Amino acid sequence: MEKSEEVAKNLISREGKVKGEVIRTNIEYLRRKRGDGAVERVQRRMKELGSTLDFNNIKPFHWYSEGENSLIVVVAKEVLNWSDNDVYEMGYSTLKLSFIMKMILQYFVSAERVFKNANKYWRKHFDVGSIELVEFSKKEKYASIRIKDFYMHRLNCVYQKGFFQALCELVIKSKEVNVEEVRCIHRGDSFHEYKITWK
Repeated sequence: MEKSEEVAKNLISREGKVKGEVIRTNIEYLRRKRGDGAVERVQRRMKELGSTLDFNNIKPFHWYSEGENSLIVVVAKEVLNWSDNDVYEMGYSTLKLSFIMKMILQYFVSAERVFKNANKYWRKHFDVGSIELVEFSKKEKYASIRIKDFYMHRLNCVYQKGFFQALCELVIKSKEVNVEEVRCIHRGDSFHEYKITWK
């Protein structure tokens, strides 16, 4: 079993930045789901583990440590007794809570265009890693996307799966979307790859 102190030390030392808006949406999700008390518990545990993030002073367009952002998810799972499904729901909900994502997506009307511009969206939120469209078939109703050079915690994979689920339901305009992580660095692959199918 993972030791929180070791996980925190590892994540906090990782290179890579994320826009404050991503952190803000995670905090807002915690608040809406479990209330201010849950936010305070996560913040307190984060500080115990060496984080310097101040949840009350996150600026949406400033850059912060992606490792510490990932630690929010790890700590929420620990102190709130979450399952992986709760982490998935957090990722799924961020699209609805992020004003930056809503602003970006209003200009794109097709799923293929969203997938092809995925790395542009990624760069608006992260300065580490990259995302690319590997395959897309409107006729056969599937797409594959790959995330490279993004080495955080395994819970990021669960979170991202939820995010991609919500994104695809929105841009494909279907509730019958399936997202599967078919390759993962935590299973020995050199990148993450998600296969998305829909009806």
